[in-house]
Amino acid sequence: MPDTVKNTLVVPWNDADALEQCLNRHLGEVAGVIMEPIVANFGMCLPAKGYLQAVREITKRHNVVLIFDEVKVGVRLAPGGGVEVSGVTPDVICLSKAMGGGMPIAAFGATEELWDLLCPLGDMMHYGTYNGNPISVAASLACLTKVMTDQAYTQMNQMGEKLTKGIEESIKRHGIPAVVTGMGGMRTVFFQEKVPTNYRQTLGMDRGAWHKWWMHLLANGLFFCAPSPYEETFISVGITEKDVDEGLQKIEDAFKAL
Repeated sequence: MPDTVKNTLVVPWNDADALEQCLNRHLGEVAGVIMEPIVANFGMCLPAKGYLQAVREITKRHNVVLIFDEVKVGVRLAPGGGVEVSGVTPDVICLSKAMGGGMPIAAFGATEELWDLLCPLGDMMHYGTYNGNPISVAASLACLTKVMTDQAYTQMNQMGEKLTKGIEESIKRHGIPAVVTGMGGMRTVFFQEKVPTNYRQTLGMDRGAWHKWWMHLLANGLFFCAPSPYEETFISVGITEKDVDEGLQKIEDAFKAL
C-alpha cells in the first residue's frame, strides 16, 4: 500500500490543464491514467464539455494508456456506457455490477495492441478463480440482450428525468441549499448551493442536513440510496411513473421536515 500511494499521482477531475501539467512534470514516468468517464464515486459529477476529448488527446500525445473505470456507469447509462455517451474511446475499459443483472460479474476490454500482451499471445497472465463462470455469463448475456432493450433505456431515462425535475422543484419550493445532478438512471442530491465539478468542491457540503433528510426518507419507506452523501440513487428498468410520483412525495415531505 505505501508503494501504491507513493507511485500514484492525483489530478483534479474536470481539469485537462492540470493533467497536461502533471504529465509534463513527470515526462516519461506515467504508465496510465485511470478515471471514470462520468464520475459516480463521490456522487454523480458530469464531465465538462470537451473535457474527456481533451484527456484522450493529451494521453495519446504523451503515449499514456487511458483506462476508463465503468464499474458503476457501464451499461446503466447506455449499452456502451460512458464510452457511448461521451464518444471517447479509452485504451482499457473495466465493467461490472449492472451488466450482471444482479449476478456477480466483472469484465474488461482493451485495444488489440494491449490485448495481445496477454497469454497465449503475449507474456502476461490474467488469473481469476471464477473466470468465465457460466451462470454469471448467462445472466449477463440475458441482461444485455433481453432486459436492457432500447425501450427499457428510454423508459428508465424518462423516469430519471422526471425524478430530477421533481427534486429540483422541491428544493426550490422549500428553499433548501441543495442541488441534484445526474444522468440517465443515476443521480445524487448534494446539500450545497452549487453543482460540484470535482471532489474538492463537495467537501463543504452540509452532511448533517443530508443525513437528517436521508433518515426521514428511510423512516417513511424510501431507501433513496446507500447511507452516504457521496452515493447516488439508481433507477431500474422496473420503476414506473407511479413509483416516481410516490417517491417524490416522500422526498417533498423530507425536505419540508428540514
